[in-house]
Amino acid sequence: MSNVYTLDALKADLDREFAPLKLDLGGEQIVLRNLMRVGKTDREAVLTALKVVEESNLSEEDAKIEDLGELGEQIELILKTVVADGKGEKLVTSIGGDIALSTKLIELWVEATQPGEAQNSPA
Repeated sequence: MSNVYTLDALKADLDREFAPLKLDLGGEQIVLRNLMRVGKTDREAVLTALKVVEESNLSEEDAKIEDLGELGEQIELILKTVVADGKGEKLVTSIGGDIALSTKLIELWVEATQPGEAQNSPA
């Protein structure tokens, strides 16, 4: 067996291991990348925005216009950043400011891109 890999083969392996969330947007596929597949600066920005989203946990009674505005901005930042191929703005435009929809999409993305458990090496 050869110990030579190509960069393309390694990327393909990582695509399987750190699978993205794929969303059909009217016949066009939008790929929300795993956070581990995003560059350092973008990853840090997304992690900061995720903290804001997680800490908001707004109930309808407690929601203030300012809070909703900040929440919407942070969610848009996350989506624009993790969507591959520069299609983040298209996704955000398609969502049309619907915070409930975008929050649900963030939840799906977080669940779908959680790192799996370590697998045993073949014996």
